[in-house]
Amino acid sequence: MTTYDKIAWEKLGNFDNAFSSYGFEVPYRKNIINWILELNPNELLNIGCCNGDYEAELRARNYLNPITAFDVTPSCVTRAKARELSNVDFSVGNAVEPLQYKDKQFSTVLFLNVLMHLPQPHQPILKEAFRVSKQNVIISNYGSLNDSYGKHGDFLNYFISKQDMLDMIPLGWKLKDIKEYQNPAGDFVFQYLFETD
Repeated sequence: MTTYDKIAWEKLGNFDNAFSSYGFEVPYRKNIINWILELNPNELLNIGCCNGDYEAELRARNYLNPITAFDVTPSCVTRAKARELSNVDFSVGNAVEPLQYKDKQFSTVLFLNVLMHLPQPHQPILKEAFRVSKQNVIISNYGSLNDSYGKHGDFLNYFISKQDMLDMIPLGWKLKDIKEYQNPAGDFVFQYLFETD
């Protein structure tokens, strides 16, 4: 468990409702959905799907292409499966280990608010996400700049600057779009849409 997870657990008690409570009308969540709908990937992989909120929202907006999604937390995957979404394969998996998928297996890969849960260095983990994508990778990452979780200096280490993020991207990929938001908890959210050169 990372420092971020420990602090969040102390403050929230669990992750079950904390990240589902914002809905999809907040700009930073709406933007991810809009990017996916605009790209309309043939097949989508979501690394760190939690309870399946994004998958459910995509189905509600008539995105019907196949989705593969995994999370390291079995209870989250159980809740995601309970949604009984058509053409969505939820499973337990770990982003820290090499991904079980073929090179360029998915049109688009999502990596949404996962990095702060993972040990550093992040570059090998991101490299796997790019390896299995043939067209686009969408990354969302956030970190508190106002110490909203109290006096926990280690938490701020999970904030990744835009330049650091760009420095971790493999050759053959370029930044197509970037968005910056502040979420209701006061955290700054940075979203990156990458595409192949």
